[in-house]
Amino acid sequence: MGNLILANATIIDCTGSDPRPNGWVVIEDGRIKEVGQGSRGALPGGSAIIDCRGQTLLPG
Repeated sequence: MGNLILANATIIDCTGSDPRPNGWVVIEDGRIKEVGQGSRGALPGGSAIIDCRGQTLLPG
């Protein structure tokens, strides 16, 4: 199974922080590997990218 990138989402992390726009989640082998905001830089080769613009994610 390859990597999956969920991009351009609003991220809610349930820490009490404000929702973070322009967020992304890297899923590797069915598990969340990394969560961030803004430009991600280089993506792992062979990654599938899903544009989540207008959507909210609650990774976990």
